Amino acid sequence: MVMMTAVVSGCDRQDAGTSADQGPALVAQSTTLSPPDSTIPPWVVDPTEPGTNLPPIGRSLFDFLITKDVNGKKVYDIPFPFPALLSRIESRLHSERVQPTLKRLLIPVNRSLQRRAGDGAYFTYPRAVLAADTEADSAFGLSAMHLKDRLFIGYHEKTAVLEIISYNEAAGRFEFQIVNDYRADGTPTVRYANRTLCTACHQNQSPIFSRPMWDETNVNPKIAALLVHQRRPYHGFPIRQGAGVLQAFDDATDRANEISLAQLLWREGCEQAGRLEQSIKCRAELIEWVLRYALSKRLVPDRQTSDATVEPPSFLAAWRTRWPSGLAIPNPDIPNRNPFRYVAVSEFPGLSEVEATALEGREPRSLFRGPYEPTLPREPLEMWAVPDTPQALERVMASFAQFFTKADLNRLKPLMHRQPERLKQVVRAVAQSTLMGRTDVFANQPFRRVALLAALDQQLATPVVARCCLDDHGMPPPVDDEVVSHHSADAAHETSLIGEHKLFHQHCAACHHGEDSFPPNFLHGSPAEIEANLTQCADRIFVRLSMWDTAGSEQLEAPMPPAMHLLHHRINLGQWKSHPDLQVLRKEAVAAIQRKQGATFNPEDLLRQDYDTLPACIAPSHELAETTEAHHG
Repeated sequence: MVMMTAVVSGCDRQDAGTSADQGPALVAQSTTLSPPDSTIPPWVVDPTEPGTNLPPIGRSLFDFLITKDVNGKKVYDIPFPFPALLSRIESRLHSERVQPTLKRLLIPVNRSLQRRAGDGAYFTYPRAVLAADTEADSAFGLSAMHLKDRLFIGYHEKTAVLEIISYNEAAGRFEFQIVNDYRADGTPTVRYANRTLCTACHQNQSPIFSRPMWDETNVNPKIAALLVHQRRPYHGFPIRQGAGVLQAFDDATDRANEISLAQLLWREGCEQAGRLEQSIKCRAELIEWVLRYALSKRLVPDRQTSDATVEPPSFLAAWRTRWPSGLAIPNPDIPNRNPFRYVAVSEFPGLSEVEATALEGREPRSLFRGPYEPTLPREPLEMWAVPDTPQALERVMASFAQFFTKADLNRLKPLMHRQPERLKQVVRAVAQSTLMGRTDVFANQPFRRVALLAALDQQLATPVVARCCLDDHGMPPPVDDEVVSHHSADAAHETSLIGEHKLFHQHCAACHHGEDSFPPNFLHGSPAEIEANLTQCADRIFVRLSMWDTAGSEQLEAPMPPAMHLLHHRINLGQWKSHPDLQVLRKEAVAAIQRKQGATFNPEDLLRQDYDTLPACIAPSHELAETTEAHHG
């Protein structure tokens, strides 16, 4: 699933940040397991380790958002149409605001899994994406959901699919989910997505967005003009957007990207093997600094020492010991891409002469050019060093402070003003309770805002309040792609896994084995069905495999299998070009092509054709004409 990939574009320079030749090599080096004395910083989130599809613990914010009680039982309730779902979300964020609190964008020619779902009607069926970048009104108090920077949704009307990225507080990570059959008279089903597929693009395991100028979105006046031309309501989304909305969207994804760093510093940064008390003390001291910073906006731990030099906190020493070379922060930004460089105006039917002449022509490129693919391995956003200045430390404090809402902090402010030392006392009391096993707030667990605040309330003897979203008791059982595939699989299909197309299953099944048509599920079904699918898809598969022989800047489509798949399996990207598995995959594709075209047909001729004119891969059940997912084939 490539939800926020659809969202966009990056620099106004078309080649900015697209180190197609250098990027993969650098990432391959970075993802190599380093020895303890290595100077190569480890990743905050390893892009080659996607984690389990289902949450290891807890549930996503989206699950809490769409769950309701019916006759004493919790069930999913997903409002339709899409504006009704937006109203549900808005109701959790504000009570009396006039302006919408969600950032909403339209991306007609996008880079998501559903990029070709409109069958050429890009501006009739644009991709709609939204981000929650606002806290709930204080009038909603402590029971409100903390959705800011923690909920992102993509929707394509033609596929009737929602793709969601939302935060899981209990697990301290973002979850990827899909809602299928989201249509009038449909029966929406909710499941956790194939995380391996999602993280091929979402290498930071959180939302991604492009760099400015965001040319694929409706902030581009040419995009907006074409959308206006269609005279469609587009779910009530504003058609003409200012750059401020895009910047706010971008900022939300950037802040979301910092959550993984904060969680790593909290859990692993303070953990000291065999020294439980010291580990707990480290986290307690960290949260004391964070709360003092959040409540007073001063870095020093004591408001009375405004100009005094403060001794560095002990958690910094723990972090330096664990990560002497720092940490590599994954990059949430993908390159900007101007779609009018790759789409002919003639492909948009019904344009007036004035509108047509206002647009640029087409370059001799494929619709989705390889170097702008979000599946390409990205270099780290930065090499983060353990803070050694007050300004650097303040950045860390600000990242942690974002875990708390204004309502949370307002509840603690009186304590800070009246009894500054009381905060230290209650935090240390929670630490002692953790040491005694009465709570796990400061144990080796993800940082959970709700658990900490409940423990502080208990120590302060303040009234108990309801806070969302940690307790998932009674919620519908979570379902993922693997569960769906297991229930639908038959004995013949299981046998096919070790059949003559073993290497296709080995290198492609993680993305192409599921029930969904995005990406093309040519490895789903009986052996006979798979054989027919591979024959149908052979032209596109051959082109994608051949991209490994093409320089990055000349790739018309991203190579298959994706580089991230190879890195996940610790396959060196340079060696893959001559790897025997690649040669066998290519040989099978050629055989399938020649069965269709004749033994004398030269498959190399396909490389001189426009990729988008090649035979479609798999036609989905809901009558879409083209389902080819651009980063897999």
